[in-house]
Amino acid sequence: MNPIWNKLRGAVCVTALSIAALPAFMATGAQASLIISSAATAHVKCGSGVCIAMAKNAILNVKQLRTLLATSNVKVATGHATTDIEVSSALSWGSPKMLTLDALHSIIVDKPVTITGRGALALVTNDGGSAGTLSFSNKAHIQFWKTTNSLRINGAAYKLVNNITELATNIANNNQGHYALAYSYDASGDGIYLTPPVPTAFYGTFEGLGNTISNLSMNIQSNYSEAGLFIELDAVSGLTGAVLDIGLLDANVNGMKQVGALVGMNVGGTIRGAWATGFVSGGGVASSVGGLVGLNRGFISNSHASVAVNGTNAWAVGGLVGYNESEIAGSYATGAVTGGYNSYAGGLVGELAGGTILNSYATGKVTDSATRYDVGGLVGFTTGNVGISQAYSAGALSVTGANCANLACLGGMIGNDGSSGSFVSSYWDTTTSRVSNSSQGCGNVSNCVGVGGLTTTQLQSGRPSGFNPTIWGESANLNKGLPYLLANPPN
Repeated sequence: MNPIWNKLRGAVCVTALSIAALPAFMATGAQASLIISSAATAHVKCGSGVCIAMAKNAILNVKQLRTLLATSNVKVATGHATTDIEVSSALSWGSPKMLTLDALHSIIVDKPVTITGRGALALVTNDGGSAGTLSFSNKAHIQFWKTTNSLRINGAAYKLVNNITELATNIANNNQGHYALAYSYDASGDGIYLTPPVPTAFYGTFEGLGNTISNLSMNIQSNYSEAGLFIELDAVSGLTGAVLDIGLLDANVNGMKQVGALVGMNVGGTIRGAWATGFVSGGGVASSVGGLVGLNRGFISNSHASVAVNGTNAWAVGGLVGYNESEIAGSYATGAVTGGYNSYAGGLVGELAGGTILNSYATGKVTDSATRYDVGGLVGFTTGNVGISQAYSAGALSVTGANCANLACLGGMIGNDGSSGSFVSSYWDTTTSRVSNSSQGCGNVSNCVGVGGLTTTQLQSGRPSGFNPTIWGESANLNKGLPYLLANPPN
């Protein structure tokens, strides 16, 4: 049996990567939480600077926590009664005291956390458990009013920065360090970057803390093969670069080679909880252009892009990633994608070359602007031993050139399938795509196994067959009624 089929046939990919990349509640179902909220404290015992959950559905009143922090350091811990810590009410304090959140699995920040004075923060996940992460939802964030404050995550000390110049300077001095964005930053005053803002290959960890960098603009036309906030995210000799929990708002990025709003080229690094809006364009010999990442040989999870992507002369053009050789999980793209001459254009990925796509979707329009192309709602072209599972596309598709005999390079989900891999529980919207032929899911391959066409009404009427209910939700008020990711809901 094909090893990719073995990998994908379960409801959730069972590789160590995909489990570790997803929050605990996404990978294994909802977990009991200790919730910091405005409700009265319940099932939590506080004493000697420690507040610990004593039973499931524990609640710690946010005002009580703030009062404790006024005079002493406080540790909030799940113990073994609960698994996750969830901040569901806004929390702030101005004292110089330290708050420690210590979770068996995950820490989920649903409301803003603000340190207004000299206070410190320590975050611990997977203390006795596994598969947990730090994650942010509902546009929540952690902000420090000063960059001199102390932040520790899982024992590592993070240096706080408050602008791109500081970040780039620190990484140039130590590209293996740990850095965090103290608060959201407006880059409009930086002008147009003519070289990548962070031009040093990065092996460390950058934690955005749910904050944003807005109005980032770059036009990189020479001397650099990659364009993005980070030129390159790397992994080598046991070091793995990571960019986490950062949003790029209204980015405008143009480059010649590997072009993405966040990262030009990801070589074995990890991107999680990242997103971008705006416009990305590029084109050159063997170039890859994506809304978030140009070329990906690393790992992307719980990320999304709502970026208009234009690859005038690019090879691979995608709403999230241009060219992908590795794993994308729990992610989506909604921006319009335009391919150019001799390009592969897909709503999520332009070219999928030996990689996997798990629990992901694309809804943006995909079109060509030249005479040689492959256009697909999810992926433009697949090659090698690939796998796609629990995925769908719902964007309008169009081709205009003369070299697409019998529409063999246009597919509802994949424009041109040249792979030897497997597809499981994957679908395209036959209504919005205007590809109504049930055998045209993979362009040149008739009746592609594992890929099916559903009307918009069918997609809105319930989760498609094979979609895991602990990962996928559906609501008339979200994502136009189409399936969405519980751990990565649409904005």
